[in-house]
Amino acid sequence: MRITFIATDSEGTGYYRSQLPAAALIKAGHEVKVIDYFVCANNAPPEVTEWPEAVIFSRQFDERLLTLQRQLQDKSIKVIYDTDDILEYILPGHPAWSFWNHVEDFPSDTRKRMSGLAVHREFLKRADAVTVSTKFVCNYYRLMNPNIYVCENGIDPALIMKNSPVSKSPITIGYSGGGSHHRDLIFVIGALQAICNKYGSHVDVLFMGSVPSYLPFVLPQARQALRCNECQSVITIPIDEALKKCVNNVLWDACPNCGCYAYFHAFIKPDNFLSEMGNQNIDIGIAPLD
Repeated sequence: MRITFIATDSEGTGYYRSQLPAAALIKAGHEVKVIDYFVCANNAPPEVTEWPEAVIFSRQFDERLLTLQRQLQDKSIKVIYDTDDILEYILPGHPAWSFWNHVEDFPSDTRKRMSGLAVHREFLKRADAVTVSTKFVCNYYRLMNPNIYVCENGIDPALIMKNSPVSKSPITIGYSGGGSHHRDLIFVIGALQAICNKYGSHVDVLFMGSVPSYLPFVLPQARQALRCNECQSVITIPIDEALKKCVNNVLWDACPNCGCYAYFHAFIKPDNFLSEMGNQNIDIGIAPLD
């Protein structure tokens, strides 16, 4: 089958929900292409509009791609929409809330652009099928589209080194997540502190992606992983050093292997989450579908 993925990004969602599934489908004998969403916003290439039998949209926020979705379905090209988040759970005060709920003017006319959340919902409703990461997300969005399936996240086999010696100490605990998942850390930070206090140098805690700016103060032994965009090598630095190098929630650091600069979103504003960490009954809230 000929399949085109329209990816949101090359990291995070685009990596785990587009790049890895595409590689698995190719291995299974399908013909697969992966296209960045911004290439398709105004004038989508034939790899999207003519070549495929099915197009899989990763979680989207750009209203212009709704027009593309309709055009594909008019040509009897199946459209699958993929999401690994319940965006309705992002509440006011969350760093990602304004991104998904903000509406701004088009520079070329007086129309109001749909919010990212509204675009997301339209994709869900119109898609021929929907894929999600967990049964929880599946049950939540089934009301919008009953043709919904669970496609769980997986680990990139390339990250698992074959025939490498296994060290019993230290044990590395890894944590990774985008800015929309920063609240998740609240639920495990106490356990991480207890483990580090009890086992000391026998445990390393490694973070990759976005983390809250209070982390160096509550888990100073943690380290931040930086992946070079050019050579894909990974280095780690102390979490407090990462915070000092971070400007406007973004960190640039030189790769010791190839010399180019690795770019990644490192920290978010603490807002009121420091106080929430001491609250044993944290209410994350549940927003209704409509």
